[in-house]
Amino acid sequence: MPGQTGATTTGGGQGSPVDGIACQGTMSGNYHVHFYVGVFYNGQQVVVPAGLGMVNPEPPTDTINGVPNQSWIATCYYDVHIHDNSGMVHVESTNTQNGQNCGPIANEQPECNYSIFTFQQFLDEWGISVSPTNFGPLTGAVQIYTQTGQNLPAQYCTDPCTVSSSTASFYTPGTSGLGAIPIYSHTMIWIVIGTPPTAGLPNVYFEEGDP
Repeated sequence: MPGQTGATTTGGGQGSPVDGIACQGTMSGNYHVHFYVGVFYNGQQVVVPAGLGMVNPEPPTDTINGVPNQSWIATCYYDVHIHDNSGMVHVESTNTQNGQNCGPIANEQPECNYSIFTFQQFLDEWGISVSPTNFGPLTGAVQIYTQTGQNLPAQYCTDPCTVSSSTASFYTPGTSGLGAIPIYSHTMIWIVIGTPPTAGLPNVYFEEGDP
C-alpha cells in the first residue's frame, strides 16, 4: 500500500534504483504513455493502489487538470508509477527513440508506438512476488491475460479508444517470466487469482492526457 515499504528490499518504492530505473525528483514528459493493470481475486476486483512507484506518496486527494483523486506529491518518482486507484499506470521517462518526444505532453505527435519497459520492471518497483500460486499476498491459481501480439508495436490503439477484453488471451510466462511482456501505450494486463469473475474481464477505456 502507499507509504509502506515494499515486499522486498529492492522494490516497492524504496528510493534506490530498481532494475536500472532511478527514483527522480520530477517526472519527465519526453515519453509519456499509459497502460492498465487489473486484479481479480476470487471473482472480486482488487484495487491496485495509488502511489506505487513513488517514495512517500501523499494520499490520492488532489485534483490535477480536472482529474480528481490523484496522488501527486512524493519524495521521488520512478518512471513507471500510479497516480490514482483506477489501475491506470503511467510511464513517464526521459528515454526516447531517436530523440523524438511522444505522448500527451508532446500533444500526442507522434503516438508512442514503441516499448521501453516491461511488466516485470513494474512488479519489481512494487516489490511484489508472482508465482503460479500467488500474486503477492493473494493466494490461489494465478492466470495472466494480455492482448495478443504484444510483441508488435502496432498493438497500440489510437487514442481515445476502448481495448476490448476479447483481445486478451491467456499468457504463459515461459523462461523469461513476466519480463517478456513489453509495455506499449494502451497495453492491458489482467491478473486473475483463484476463481475468475463470472461476468468475464471488463473492457478498458483509454483517454490520454496529463495526468
